[in-house]
Amino acid sequence: ASPVEIRGYTDSFGSPQADVLLSRERVRSVADALVADGVAASRLVRTGHGQAGANPGIASRRVEITVGGHSCA
Repeated sequence: ASPVEIRGYTDSFGSPQADVLLSRERVRSVADALVADGVAASRLVRTGHGQAGANPGIASRRVEITVGGHSCA
């Protein structure tokens, strides 16, 4: 019953507004897959951050998942 936090990020090649939408879409895709695998949707906390971090390159394209305080990437 632990909460599952899903955070999405993008690189810095697009506009900040478009990148927030893209990161939210990434989060939605991961959340949909988790729900399809049996994770209760009510446990999911979803956040799209867009561009983030000191490295604006391809490595910034990611989704991070934290389950009950334990992070996974």
